Formats: sequence, C-alpha cells, structure tokens
Amino acid sequence: MDCGLPLATSVLSGWFSAGLPGRKSEGRERSMMYRIPAALVFAFFLLLSVGTVRADGTPLLAYTLTGPVDATFELPVNFAVADGDYGLGVGFDVTPLNFTIDGSPVSGDFLIFCNSSVGGAFEDWDGFFNLTGPQLYTGPENSPWLIDFGDPPLFDFNTGAGGYTLDVTCVSTPEPASILLMGTGLLSLFLKRRLKVTG
Repeated sequence: MDCGLPLATSVLSGWFSAGLPGRKSEGRERSMMYRIPAALVFAFFLLLSVGTVRADGTPLLAYTLTGPVDATFELPVNFAVADGDYGLGVGFDVTPLNFTIDGSPVSGDFLIFCNSSVGGAFEDWDGFFNLTGPQLYTGPENSPWLIDFGDPPLFDFNTGAGGYTLDVTCVSTPEPASILLMGTGLLSLFLKRRLKVTG
C-alpha cells in the first residue's frame, strides 16, 4: 500500500498554503522565504523516490546455486540478448551481475542458459559447472524472461550426479513511499532548524 505520497503531499501543501507551523499570520512575509527552499527540497526527495526503480524499470533476480560448486549472481527479469549471443531453440549467453563462485568474485566468465531441448538449466563458460534440469526462462532466446521455478534440483550434465539446488529471489529495492517519508522528515528538521536560527 503506497500511502506515503498522499500523506507527505498533504502535510507539505498545508505548510505552503498556511505558512510554516507555529507562525502567526503577521509572519506571512517571513514564511514566503521558506516556500521556495521547501518546494525545492520536496521536489528533490520526490525525484529520489522515483529514482529507486532501475533505470530501465526491470527488477533483478538473485540466484544462489548450492552444491559441489556454489555460485551467486543477479540478472534482470527480462533483457534483450545481442545478436551472436543466442540461438533460437538452443539458449543464450549472459554476463551476470555480482557473480561469485565459491565465495570469490568472478570476472570474465559468463553464463549459458539452455533450452529444454538441449538439457535446460545453465553452465558457466569457464567450466566450473555444467548443469541440466528445467529450462529456467520463458520466451524466445533473444528476449528471455527469467522466472522462479521454485527450488529445482539440478544435475551435473556430464556425470548425472545430483546435489545441486538453485534458489531464486527478487532483489529488494527501497519503497518509494518510505524514501519520500524519510525525505519529508529531513525536510521538517531542516525547516525547524532554520526557524530556530532566524526566530
């Protein structure tokens, strides 16, 4: 429920229309000095609250692979795959965010997600793991949608050995309403301080 914005807007609009809290009507001229800075600060926090969504508006999924080899990484739910990095009906390559293998950051490696027709699941290019299981995306390989299939068991593609599980969760981002309310609180502290200095 996103009720922070109407609440903050009503509080600030009351300040702008009736002067600052605790000021009598003879101080209307003085309260005018604070309307422009208050409006600017309010606009800043309003833009900050909108800016918590990713630039392209796509949420992230966090993957945790556990088994003989552990790995963690993040990927957007949907993205376009460049020409040459996918095969329709086969799979696609992608460089994940925050990629670690056995707790160590990885650079230069990438993942290959496979269609169910070639074994499903995914592998990494450097050969740390090559897994088979369910297909972990829907849609065409040049614009896949990654989804959470629960915690599917995965198996080594070469040996058939099990022991791998994959946990997929949404990466939480700050709620716009909570950031706006925090900004409103900072704005009131700023204005209160200004009133003490000038009053």
